Amino acid sequence: MPTVPIPYGSQTISVSIPEVNYVETISPRPVRPPSDEEALIQDALDHPIGSPRLEELARPADRVAVVVDDYTRPTPADRILPHVLDRLHGAGVPKDQVVIAFALGTHRAMSREEMTAKIGPGPAGLYCLVNASVHGQSEYVYVGTSSLGIPIWILKQVAEADLRVGVGSIVPHCDVGYSGGGKILVPGVCAAQTVALNHIQGLNFQGRNLLGAPTTPIRQDIEDAVARINLGFIANAVTTADRRLYALVCGDYVQAQRAGIPFAQDVYGVPARQRADIVVCSAYPGDADFIQVSKAIWSGDKLTRPGGDLIVVTPCHEGVGPYTGLPALMAQDRHEVERRIRGGEIGADIGGVTAALAVRIRRIGERVRIRMVAGGVSLATACEMGIWLHASMEEALDAAFARQGPQASVSAMTHGGYTFPMVAGEALG
Repeated sequence: MPTVPIPYGSQTISVSIPEVNYVETISPRPVRPPSDEEALIQDALDHPIGSPRLEELARPADRVAVVVDDYTRPTPADRILPHVLDRLHGAGVPKDQVVIAFALGTHRAMSREEMTAKIGPGPAGLYCLVNASVHGQSEYVYVGTSSLGIPIWILKQVAEADLRVGVGSIVPHCDVGYSGGGKILVPGVCAAQTVALNHIQGLNFQGRNLLGAPTTPIRQDIEDAVARINLGFIANAVTTADRRLYALVCGDYVQAQRAGIPFAQDVYGVPARQRADIVVCSAYPGDADFIQVSKAIWSGDKLTRPGGDLIVVTPCHEGVGPYTGLPALMAQDRHEVERRIRGGEIGADIGGVTAALAVRIRRIGERVRIRMVAGGVSLATACEMGIWLHASMEEALDAAFARQGPQASVSAMTHGGYTFPMVAGEALG
């Protein structure tokens, strides 16, 4: 009987699957990272794509905003950022004209320890850090409206900079196909209104899961919006499953991001033989709260047969996360919530972000039965969300087999938050 190790936060649990049912285990591919990481970073900065080098873009008088993704992303900013800062200072920009802003979107603010771990103790102690969550009091500046009609309100310290630099990563993403590029600004450092309307646009795809698509309408709208702000330079990493740097693309926020997608697909675009009746999917490493865990639902949806059972495994130690209204919205009729969003009864604010997520998870829940093994989610909360909660992996599998039958096919996924299962015969995105 195959025994599959499944990440569960910092631990691993073993899942035993009968040989007759087992199909395969989907994991990020074991690519070989470069032996000299420093040389890789320097080379990428020396040879940007579609852009002059960073030190040629910066001027001594510039105010510079370096926008870095947050604790939910795998970017090794602590190793990349010092090189970016060195280039800026080499161009004559002093430290007191540089701010480092965290692209929190609607996530919670980061702790001091998390900021230090993300960018390293040197940058954390020497620069002005902007850690402004939309859940607190922040100032935003209106910079224009996107082609889809989304008003763009961006964090003041970023909007007022003369040069904006983004440091992020490229991984599969359900709305934009792959992350990276202009997403670091929109919705990364935008007001709740902008984030909400950006997420609500995802409702227009009638439940399609766009994970792994080379581009999407929302990606195109983000790039249209960012063109009005002018993101001067990006450094986008592609990491291995254990967070080692595999590739780095720098330069223009569109051209460099597109050039990075094949590297991301090398790692996270994993061929799969078929969709399975039952899929066991770890949310690792995006497993802090249910908002991050929902990414595993999108990945698992790509591998589960319609009508099948998707078992999401996660500690979810921060519970539901900052979208505290999510369970109540998921408890309501999905069509009614969608009607209220489209009719403007649910506003373009945190409530709108939450409602859009609720609708989209419930749509997936209409295709597959979502089960969870999650220590940080209560039975009452799971029931409210329409999710079957189980105390153990064995209990979840038994329930799934009872529904699917003893001959049900079973696959496992070890890094559901980032993996894009490329099922044989199915089109990308």
